[in-house]
Amino acid sequence: MRAPLPDRKLEARSPRTREFVWIVAGLCVLALSHLLFSFWHRWDYAFDLEWMEGGMLVHVDRLRQSQGLYVEPSAEFVPYIYPPLYPWVLSVLGEPSYAAGRSLSILGTFSAMAASVYALRQERMAWPFALAPIALYASCYEDSGAFFDLVRSDAFALGLASWSMVLVRDGRSRKLILGALLLVLAYMAKHNYAAFGLPMALWLWRFRGRATALRFVAISAGTAGAWTAYMAWSTEGLFLTYLVEVPSVHPLV
Repeated sequence: MRAPLPDRKLEARSPRTREFVWIVAGLCVLALSHLLFSFWHRWDYAFDLEWMEGGMLVHVDRLRQSQGLYVEPSAEFVPYIYPPLYPWVLSVLGEPSYAAGRSLSILGTFSAMAASVYALRQERMAWPFALAPIALYASCYEDSGAFFDLVRSDAFALGLASWSMVLVRDGRSRKLILGALLLVLAYMAKHNYAAFGLPMALWLWRFRGRATALRFVAISAGTAGAWTAYMAWSTEGLFLTYLVEVPSVHPLV
């Protein structure tokens, strides 16, 4: 059993702690203000902010015209080496546009921030301290290459994966199932998130027991495997060609 956690609210009453709370609050406001200012001036810019944005919108347009993504390469179209969830979602939302694609990525960014706050609140951290990761996350915007709001799957997938980890750590039945399915969705948006499944399963085995870990593996790996098999079959193997074979000959940085 987990040892009872201390009440962090009591710790927040000392004068020194109150001063630190104001510092954290100020940093959160500063970092978020800078981030929101950047988002506001970029989200509807009518041209590429990064070289993949226009190509991703082409993926969305093909889906809206009921054309396949994983097809034989041609002078007109060569798919990116990513799974299709991000353009799928955008194609359902409406006509392809930079604003829609960036809005979805911004939603993923804020979702990941919310997951970090939720995780600390689950450890009974007081609100001011639980908000600290928002300032840290927002301050990484420039160092990440400003990837938080691009028409790419990165921020969207990270939002899904963040909530997956938080919910799986809880370990209770419904949250475990939801967390496992969110990991599958993260994999469907960016397939390297499949690697997160192993450490998550090992953690569950250690702290929640073998049965819980095996249940998580069955749901996540089973669902992901079935979807991958369907995609490979429906595209005559081209899905795995683009996701596995093409990247395998690309130099790693």
